[in-house]
Amino acid sequence: MSDQPSWLVAEPYTDVDHGVVKSGKEAQVDLVERIGDDGRSCLIARKRYLPRHVTQKGQLEAMGVQRSSAFRHDVQYREGRQFRKSRDRRAIERMSTYGRKLLQDRWTGTEHEVMSRLWHAGVPVPFPIAFADDGDLSAYNLLWWEERLWFIDFPQSIDIAANLQGLDFLHRDVLNVADWFDRRGFAVDAEELFADLLSFL
Repeated sequence: MSDQPSWLVAEPYTDVDHGVVKSGKEAQVDLVERIGDDGRSCLIARKRYLPRHVTQKGQLEAMGVQRSSAFRHDVQYREGRQFRKSRDRRAIERMSTYGRKLLQDRWTGTEHEVMSRLWHAGVPVPFPIAFADDGDLSAYNLLWWEERLWFIDFPQSIDIAANLQGLDFLHRDVLNVADWFDRRGFAVDAEELFADLLSFL
């Protein structure tokens, strides 16, 4: 598989923001049209993580987001993702400004890395173009497009070998997704699906 898809407009280009597509508990997705100097264009989704704390008036508007993050329970997902420096670990424990920035950068970097690995392995995920400084599996993190199920959100991806609650998270998420589809007339045996997934580990 090539390093990037053929539809992606290469530099030089101009990005035109067409507004918010969806805002969730931890991030906002905007529709962006990327227009190349050669006249080609493509549509991309730009995901912006919402700030956890707002310290001054106008901060949200300056960042181009509508509200602050409502996601609070990330400590369970951080198990197995340790920071090497003791200074960093102390900052995380105290949740200082520096500690919160470390966590935000870690979430962003982890999601980009996971999506890159999955895309190169041929898994149906959006191509991760880039990430800058500025989830849990549920039916809302899945899209049906071109007769295929696509996974679109990975900030809370974990290493099952490193996180003792990893299998519990996977089981919970499989039950949630199966229940969502079941309520819409598409019956899924969640326990059988979970067992199938375990066979790939």
